[in-house]
Amino acid sequence: MVEITLEVSLKTGVPGSPGASKTIKVSASSGSATLEAGKLVVPSPSTLRVRYANSGSGDYSLVAGGLLRMGDMEIPIPCIIAVSKPCFRIQVIIPGVDEDVEVPPGSYDILLVLNWGEASGRGVHKLSVELDVKPSSTE
Repeated sequence: MVEITLEVSLKTGVPGSPGASKTIKVSASSGSATLEAGKLVVPSPSTLRVRYANSGSGDYSLVAGGLLRMGDMEIPIPCIIAVSKPCFRIQVIIPGVDEDVEVPPGSYDILLVLNWGEASGRGVHKLSVELDVKPSSTE
């Protein structure tokens, strides 16, 4: 039996830009969900890095990967959740996760896609995702 409440929040870290949250009922061992966070306006050349934190309670296991879509850009986020099961990731540097990625000025639709597998048990899991957007340095 799978009864996991997955509470996801996404913040852009940019004043005046929207954030989003969604509660997902995980009731099958595998599945997916999408969180739309509106438009992010980047007024000048910037860098972006995805940061995330997990917490939870209960007796459950859950492994999930994510994909952040920002306009035409896609940033894979492997092993965004790994509770009570190992999650194996290819050891390569992922721009936007392990290092900053350049973002040109513009207006971007933000979408977070989560795909999970190996879900079991009961509990509540909280995933907090923040887009750390900073103006590019002028060196």
